[in-house]
Amino acid sequence: MFLPQGGHRLHARFEATIHCVILRERVIDGPSLYGGFDASWSLELQSAVAFYQSFFNYTYGDWFEWRASKVETTSTEYGRRRILGGNSSEEPDLLLD
Repeated sequence: MFLPQGGHRLHARFEATIHCVILRERVIDGPSLYGGFDASWSLELQSAVAFYQSFFNYTYGDWFEWRASKVETTSTEYGRRRILGGNSSEEPDLLLD
């Protein structure tokens, strides 16, 4: 299985989801498409899900740190440091001197 390194773990999540969806569709639609059911299809799906769950649980901390380094949370406005508020327009931004 291909799992990119570094900041490309988001792509790995996307690819893992697609891989599992394809395996699931084979389990569900395989009998009508291939004329029979192969028990190894279910085993392969269960195995892939377990692998991806353990991989992402293990690497979540690295991904979180990488993502946090890509998000700017402070800026300077009129010589003051500004801490950005949430998405709510009711909550004003905090200005610090």
